[in-house]
Amino acid sequence: MVGGHRYESSVDRKALFDSIPPQQGLAGLDAELATALAKADIDGYVGGAWRPLANAARYTAETLKDPARAMQLIDASIGVQETWLNDWIKAGFLADRKDHKAAYALAQRAHELGLKDKMFFYKDQVEKALKEWPKK
Repeated sequence: MVGGHRYESSVDRKALFDSIPPQQGLAGLDAELATALAKADIDGYVGGAWRPLANAARYTAETLKDPARAMQLIDASIGVQETWLNDWIKAGFLADRKDHKAAYALAQRAHELGLKDKMFFYKDQVEKALKEWPKK
């Protein structure tokens, strides 16, 4: 909190920078404000850190053909923040291992989380898996 205002998003940070007179530049930031901006950047990075791990897991599985390492990476992604996407990626890894029961359970969780997200762009694939995987 800075000056009675809470700054958490990049939009808020932009508003902060826009409020600094041009002649002062970044020198116009006081220590409290600079600390708040740095913390917001760190929190934003950590909050988004699940995605690079999920991308790395997929790359490791598909390109490097290292399913054990891919599973470690997707587990780390889920550990940072569980999302429909990282659950769906892990469900696919489990299905590749022929662990259809665990894959199905995780696909159900991915579907549940995905229905709450307007960016659920694998919805059709998840729903198809939910129909097909119980038969395996």
